[in-house]
This record gives sequence, C-alpha cells and structure tokens, in this order.
Amino acid sequence: MKMGNAVSEGLVMPLSILPEGDRLPVGAVVADKLAIRRYDPEATAPVISQKKRWWMKYTIIRKLAKTLKIGERKAKGYPSLVPKSDEENIEKCWDKVYSMTDEFIITEKMEGSAAMYVLDRRRRLHSYSHNWEVRDTGSWGEIGKKLMIRNGLIRVLKKTGKRIAIEGEICGPGIQKNIYGFPELRFFLYSAYERDTGRRLSYAELCDITRIMDIEQVPFIRRGTLFQDIDTMLNDADGCSVFGKNLTPREGFVWRTEDGNVHFKCKSREYKIWFGA
Repeated sequence: MKMGNAVSEGLVMPLSILPEGDRLPVGAVVADKLAIRRYDPEATAPVISQKKRWWMKYTIIRKLAKTLKIGERKAKGYPSLVPKSDEENIEKCWDKVYSMTDEFIITEKMEGSAAMYVLDRRRRLHSYSHNWEVRDTGSWGEIGKKLMIRNGLIRVLKKTGKRIAIEGEICGPGIQKNIYGFPELRFFLYSAYERDTGRRLSYAELCDITRIMDIEQVPFIRRGTLFQDIDTMLNDADGCSVFGKNLTPREGFVWRTEDGNVHFKCKSREYKIWFGA
C-alpha cells in the first residue's frame, strides 16, 4: 500500500493497548500479548499419497484404502540441523547490524519457490519445499531430475567428504507469475549447509559447490559495506532484475558476509507494489 508517496507496511498503535504500557523494552515482541497469529498456509503437513500399486485398479479396494487412510503419510519436516531458507528482513535486524564495517556480498533475491536438496547416509536424495519434504513431486522433482541433483551432491560428497544440503529458488512457468519470462524451470543456488553440523558454508565454498554441481547461482551484484541508514538500504534494493523482459523490477537484495554468519534481505518497496498490482 502506498500513501503520500510512501510505502505503508504496518500500523502504528499507542502503547496503551498493551498491559505493560510503556514499560516494555525497545524491540519487545508483542504478538502473543495481542493474540496475533501468523498466517502460514504450509504450517500443516500435507498428506502425500502412496505410489501406485497393483491393487489400486480395483475401485472397491481403492475406496476402502481411502477410508482407512492406507497408503497415505504426513510429509516430513526439515532436517533438524539445516535452517530454513528464511532471511531476516533488514527492518527487523537493523539495530543489530548497522554498526558493522564488514564487507558484504550482495546478490539479487529471486522470486520463486524455495527448494532444498540433501542426501541421506544411503545417498538417497531428499527434496524439500519451504517447510516439508516433497519427495520427487512437482517442480522440486522436475529440477532434481533435470539438473541431476543427486549426482551433483554425490560429487560434492566425494570432493569434500561431507554431505551438503543446498538451498535455492526454483523460478519459471507456473511459479509466482513467472515474472522473469523463463521458458522452463530454473534453479538458483543461494545457500548451503553441512548436513551433519548445520554449519553454513562461506561464499567461496558456495561458489565451489556451484562449479562442482554445474548449477546456477543467484546473480552476484557487488561487494560493499552497509549504507548509513535503513532508508538508503531499502532504496538501494529498488531497480530492475538481471532477468526478465520489459525491465522487470527485482524483488530485492540479499546481503551476507563472506563467512555467511550474518545475512539478511532488503526487499524492494517498489517491487511489493508492482507485484501486488
């Protein structure tokens, strides 16, 4: 929403609506006190149907199996040591990072569907959406086969001696309006973790993974330090995407230190208005 040439993304309320009033410290989270709940359509594990079996051709048996929920299972969540792909918004973490003088790597934030791939100890490939394991279904399965993700992760395992979980964005037809106009699905790597320790790989290691697996990485924009204020940081995120026809606005930037320990996103305010139009 835009009012008076300014993007509105929230509602300012007096402290009097809270039980503690002005005694709350700066930065306090008050969602529970106000009974505010986050809407997440993927919060409930989806039901994954079993693969086709010989008995499924019989209608009576199919109906009985459906009634008894035979052959169905709830999707599994993320591996415990691998963080989800959410990057914190700069508005939320600015107070923590504004004084940093470190050099950051800035990449374009791609608009698509989150995907994570990892091998288990038997070298079987597991695919995940933003919240749940999806096996080899949908766009996740299509990308897994097209890019031979399993073979690539095995090469990484042999090269490094470590099982690596890769996270990226799937973009293309049927996903988020396909704003870039891709004729087919594409996968852009943006982070990776050691499966057994949860350590986030450095940017240099991420580039090595890209070369070993022969996959694309999110577009590199530049290296640089933080701007002096949050408004300048957000204005910097505005502009055109590296991809797309007719000067497609970019969703924003992701900032990360070389070691990957500090990372956050700056979402373009212009893009939010454009995408929601």
